[in-house]
Amino acid sequence: MLRYLKDDLPPAKFREATRHYFRENFVKNTPLSSPEFLHSLAPTIISDAKLKQALTEYKTVTDKMKIESAKVVEDYGAFGFPWIVVERSPSLDDAPGARGDEEAKEVESACFFGSDRFANISWWLGPEYPWLGPRPAQSNL
Repeated sequence: MLRYLKDDLPPAKFREATRHYFRENFVKNTPLSSPEFLHSLAPTIISDAKLKQALTEYKTVTDKMKIESAKVVEDYGAFGFPWIVVERSPSLDDAPGARGDEEAKEVESACFFGSDRFANISWWLGPEYPWLGPRPAQSNL
């Protein structure tokens, strides 16, 4: 629901909705998928009419996400979260004509499971994508 509200609400109202979300979840232990939580958003955060519209549109977005998730499972064998699909272009050695052949190699893809796989992803992509750790010295953040 917050994903939908972020696109629909002004920034100040969205911050209020986010605070409400955390308060309901971590202070009151309200299940976020429950009707009680959804109805607690109105009328302080959004109007009843806007809530009904949001629920209808959210259902459409949720259905679309389920279809996309099923496609990732089917295409790549995904079994958990985060499931990271990385693509790389063929190397220059694999370019058409480089070895006397005229067929181009297709883009390669590899899948990685887990948020601790960035070093593996870097290795797979090659030296032009070095993994500098979670806080590289060159970071501008």
